[in-house]
Amino acid sequence: MTPEPTDKPAGAGEPPGVRIGPMVFVGGLRSSPDDPWAHRKGEPRPLALMWAVYISVSAGLTIFAVSFLTVPSHDQFAYACRALFVMLAIGACVLWPMVRLSQQFPRRPIRSVLVDLLIVIIPVQAVLWPMPMLTRWSWEINGAIASNLVAWSTLAAALLALGYTVNGHLARAFSTGACLAAIIAAPAALVLTNAPRIVLWLSPLTSVFQITSAPPAIAPRMTGPEWALTLAPLAPALLLFVLAGILHASGQGDADTAADAR
Repeated sequence: MTPEPTDKPAGAGEPPGVRIGPMVFVGGLRSSPDDPWAHRKGEPRPLALMWAVYISVSAGLTIFAVSFLTVPSHDQFAYACRALFVMLAIGACVLWPMVRLSQQFPRRPIRSVLVDLLIVIIPVQAVLWPMPMLTRWSWEINGAIASNLVAWSTLAAALLALGYTVNGHLARAFSTGACLAAIIAAPAALVLTNAPRIVLWLSPLTSVFQITSAPPAIAPRMTGPEWALTLAPLAPALLLFVLAGILHASGQGDADTAADAR
């Protein structure tokens, strides 16, 4: 029996798109019970766009705000650059995982997290490396700042990958809380207890002040132990990535076994 031809145009029956200025957001990309992955079909481009906007707003509220309000000195630019670093650290270590954990989990979590990580850390370098032209920081200090943000972003990525291994509202909330605790635990310990000041190196909210601090009339410099503290988040990040890979492979194997049993 030959099927009857139809004059139904392609895309008929799909929800209409939404036009905002020159952009049209296609209605077919909305999530639905029939296609819960629809909102991720454009990835990672939406994340790249949102991250670029966040970086621009952060720079506007710090470095460019100083230039707009006054004729800044090197010291004023230094304070603005530190504030910019803190805002970027909050975006990379809290806001990015929070956004991803509120979405449908990707089919290939480790690969998705690594792609996201590149999207987060590469544009940030274009903002961080010109800082010596505004401040009196050496390239060594600036390299330490950039490396520190990469290390903390990698730790956030590892926590996100670990959060992808268990679905559920409680697991999502726990993973989000772990990302938040990773950056506020050290400053909170210093405020609430008599913890040594070395703990300030263990949070991106305070590490930038440790990296760029120095006695008056002396330029800041990095020592071997300080480099170790700057890159310290990479060690737990690697372990968490390995654990996430093992858990994901185990869960995938269980799912395949269950499918074969059916």
